[in-house]
Amino acid sequence: MAAGRKAREKATEAKALSQNGVASGGSSDASVQKLAREILHKHDDKGCATASGESMGSVVVPASPAGII
Repeated sequence: MAAGRKAREKATEAKALSQNGVASGGSSDASVQKLAREILHKHDDKGCATASGESMGSVVVPASPAGII
């Protein structure tokens, strides 16, 4: 249950970052990419790894994140 709560919190944070980025004249894509980098940085700091033992180093951000948030 805690994982679902954390996912909802991250989704809310992503939506707010995207809206704030656009409101200040920026791009929602840039805001979502910034959040993705922060999540990956936190993920790597915890020593998380993929099944092959390699750290996850990249994420694919959809071309239209506003459609998924």
